[in-house]
Amino acid sequence: MGEEKKLNNTRTTPESYEIQKFMADLVEEGCTHVVLEVSSQAMITNRVDDIKFDIAGFTNFSEDHISKYEHHSLEEYFEAKIELLKRSPKVVINWDDEKVKECYNLLNGKEIHDTGIIRESENINETHLPYVYVREEEIILTEKKTRYMANIDKEKQEITLKLPGKFNIYNSLMAIAVTNILGVDKEYIVKGLSDTKVLRKIRTSTK
Repeated sequence: MGEEKKLNNTRTTPESYEIQKFMADLVEEGCTHVVLEVSSQAMITNRVDDIKFDIAGFTNFSEDHISKYEHHSLEEYFEAKIELLKRSPKVVINWDDEKVKECYNLLNGKEIHDTGIIRESENINETHLPYVYVREEEIILTEKKTRYMANIDKEKQEITLKLPGKFNIYNSLMAIAVTNILGVDKEYIVKGLSDTKVLRKIRTSTK
């Protein structure tokens, strides 16, 4: 958009009418792509029912949202998560997460791509590497930054993040894969990641 705008939203995914209004405003401003974080709660409360997704990503799965107020079981939570993937013709998954890897067998007829970190101890056939990946020995982690060499379409691109933590490597690999599939120039992908900042303070831990 022409200028930065922020929504006063308390949910990961806003209500359906708020999303539709915001996207309509974006279209009027000439925006062609929208990145939307879709929570499992948004799926079961139908907040994104009328949105046509071009691509969806699934980075990880854990027990964070199992409670009487959210999902009653891991199975229910997982079904809510993969429902978004079922609605998208193209899917990107993190092959380092064992639960997420089940999507290979659950999403028939989908164009599935993957991301991951290749460890030195792993003996992987070079013809079966993820769509976008980084080798563990090519990662440099510090308290304030992360740097690694991403393999994209058999080309190496140096990625620098102003964000610490291994989880941010996984998030950025997903962002690289999605944008590359959508045809975004690699130059813009690299710059976009290097310019990304988190507004809240990040505390590091050695535990």
